[in-house]
Parts: sequence; structure tokens; C-alpha cells
Amino acid sequence: MDNEPMRPRGAGLMLFHEGLTVFGLKRTVVEDGTVSLELTGIGGKVEPGESFEECAVRECIEETGVSPEIVLSAKTWVMTEGMTPEAGLSADGSLITVHKRTPGYPLDLEIRVFAARLGTPPKPIEKMRHLFFMPLRLLKEIALGQMTVGDLLKKGVRIESAAGEEVPEGGVVTFIDSPGGYARYVEGALLEYVEGLVAKKPC
Repeated sequence: MDNEPMRPRGAGLMLFHEGLTVFGLKRTVVEDGTVSLELTGIGGKVEPGESFEECAVRECIEETGVSPEIVLSAKTWVMTEGMTPEAGLSADGSLITVHKRTPGYPLDLEIRVFAARLGTPPKPIEKMRHLFFMPLRLLKEIALGQMTVGDLLKKGVRIESAAGEEVPEGGVVTFIDSPGGYARYVEGALLEYVEGLVAKKPC
């Protein structure tokens, strides 16, 4: 058992503050005159000797300046080509499982996704210069359509940017796959479960 190679691991956060979920702007890409804004959840790679939860807390502090309160733990396995997302709660209602294979990620990548609340407002800092605060149900719309920053603002999304930086309203918003980005695969009935859990514990 001890001689088995360690699977690559990552931790991501479905991060809530005042009823909205928080995503960061990872990078802006301009191609053929089109501005693409690539969003990601908060999270990253697990360092040697670090637990999934320790990684999630560290990444949240590094990317938002705030320590999170973990309220739910999920588990994600990235396994084989062609596998479609599947999700379900464990018998005690405490575990979400999502299976997804993303091109460019190694097989057997293990990602733990945590739902967490922030009692203190997060702020853009050096590592994450823009933060998007959005209703959780917009995640599916963003994944399915060509929504611009302007579209999101009309739907109640709030954006906070570092001093002197702006997000172009005409930029098309997409998600990139990363340990943090996996939070968006948790949707439907499971999404409602998480919303209800967070609602029971107001900040």
C-alpha cells in the first residue's frame, strides 16, 4: 500500500458570501477580436503532506484574503475519457460525488470540492485580481451559453476588481477546468441541498 504512487490531488471551493457564490477571473484571452474571460473557482493543487481541507483553506486565504468555514465536503474523481458527470448524496446526506474526465487532466486525478461560507467579505488581491459574486443558479447558464459580463451584471452579478483594473462588459464569460472550477459541476438537486445547508447557517 505504501509503495503505491500518489494520485495527483487538488482541492476546490464552492464559496459562499451573503447568499452569492464567489469565483475568480483566472485570465483574459483575446482572439480574433473576441475577449474571453475565463473564470475559475477558488482552489488549487494539494501540496505534499497537506490534507484536502488544509489545501482548500490555504488556497482560499491566498486567493481572497479570507479563511473559509467549511460546511460540506464533496469528492470528485477524474477517471476515463468519455465519462459523463454523475452525482448523488451519500446515505447520511453528507457527501457529493461527481465523476468527470476533462481533456488535459491526468487520469485518476482526485479532487475534493468543499462548500464553504465566508463571514468576512473577500477582496481582490495580487493572486486573484477580480472576484465575481453571483447567484449559484447562473453557473449552468454560463456553461451553456455565450454570456457577456454585461449579461451577468443585468442578472445580479457583482464584480470587485483591484484598484485601477476593469472588466470589459462585452467580454464573453466561460469557465476553465481546475480544482476550483469543479465546483460548478455540482448542480440540480445537489445544488439545492447545498443552498439549503448554507441558508440554515447564516453568516
